[in-house]
Amino acid sequence: MKLKKALIVIFILLAIASIGFYVYDITANGTPYTENLFKVVIVVVSFGASIAKLLSGSTSKTPLSFYEKHYAKELEGVFTRDPKTRKKLLEAIRLFNENKYSKAIPAFEKLKGLRPSKRDLSAICFFSALCYDEWGLTDEAIKEYCQVLANDPQNDTALSNLGILYANKSDFANAEECYQKAIEINPKNHFAINNLAQLYYREGEYEGAVEYSLNALEICPNFKPSASLLAIIYGGYGYEKEYGKYLKIAIQEGADKETIEMLAEAVSESIDEDQTLLVDR
Repeated sequence: MKLKKALIVIFILLAIASIGFYVYDITANGTPYTENLFKVVIVVVSFGASIAKLLSGSTSKTPLSFYEKHYAKELEGVFTRDPKTRKKLLEAIRLFNENKYSKAIPAFEKLKGLRPSKRDLSAICFFSALCYDEWGLTDEAIKEYCQVLANDPQNDTALSNLGILYANKSDFANAEECYQKAIEINPKNHFAINNLAQLYYREGEYEGAVEYSLNALEICPNFKPSASLLAIIYGGYGYEKEYGKYLKIAIQEGADKETIEMLAEAVSESIDEDQTLLVDR
């Protein structure tokens, strides 16, 4: 904030100096006023735009109501009888979404110290885990998700997210267990279903990857990750009809065709010629 104020003052002084030199050049040197007028206008306008940008950047915070709606599921029943503390949690969530992790984490830790209920603590730890994950601190994120599940064992989102972290550490056994539990709790969680499909793909278990990708698309027909994975695997096996179908969906949802083709080629090189695969249902 202090830096922004200093920059605004500097821009104002530079604009005033530019106008001053322009006036001095006219009065002292007899230069026609039209000669440098355009240059001065450009300089002053540029400084004005810079000041406006700094001012707008310093005040344009996303309203807390946005996070109330965006995280409605995660915040359901959290600090409902304590609006002030709920507001503090939302402010910490805003810090996380602004990528201010070094400020968000202490805010979450402070909320933990208020002796919240199990439901409240579960929510705090959930957002703390998201923050640690985005910050690149995987082990800390895992600890937070484990604390979430200690207080809320039926949290299928936390289980799915925890599985991703285990998979990123190549702990595939724990990753699969987390995904399977998440799907058991919520069979409509297409994120968890897709994550399991992606895990099987990484392990070269293409039959399982196809099965769970198809399951995910039954729930969310235009889900890009699952459509892309099916295009990769079907393309690798040379199943042109299925490949074309899911490639079209994936590209419509923003996937890169060249990347899919490259990964399909890698699948093709990893399988035997006589291997078959589950086709579209």
